Amino acid sequence: MNPDNLTEAVTQAISQAQQIAVTRKQQNITVAHLFKFLVQPGELARQIYSELGLNLKSLNDELDAEIDQIATVEGSNVNYGQSLSSNLYELLQNAEQVKNEFGDATLLLIHLRLLLCSFGVIILPIT
Repeated sequence: MNPDNLTEAVTQAISQAQQIAVTRKQQNITVAHLFKFLVQPGELARQIYSELGLNLKSLNDELDAEIDQIATVEGSNVNYGQSLSSNLYELLQNAEQVKNEFGDATLLLIHLRLLLCSFGVIILPIT
């Protein structure tokens, strides 16, 4: 995955997922952290789910429960949110392949949304 091929929106989403990991004192950024950001107020996925009538509180509770299961580390020399988990790395690699199949020059959030369902998250309608 070439970081130069990421759109600003993808970079922002990963950065926000990192902040969630940092806040929770977790070293790895996971798909759950990324998805947690994507369903925050103001994000397209949240708007889509709301229009579909999904219970957003339950979705957030499930994401929180999943993130709570991730190990936390404490200490003075710990750098939180500095590593991609294997599942997030795999998601980004697969999104890169989808990007190439579509003939796109940059990795878009739509590529990530397409693949989240393959990780057992929830199917995101594409508009």
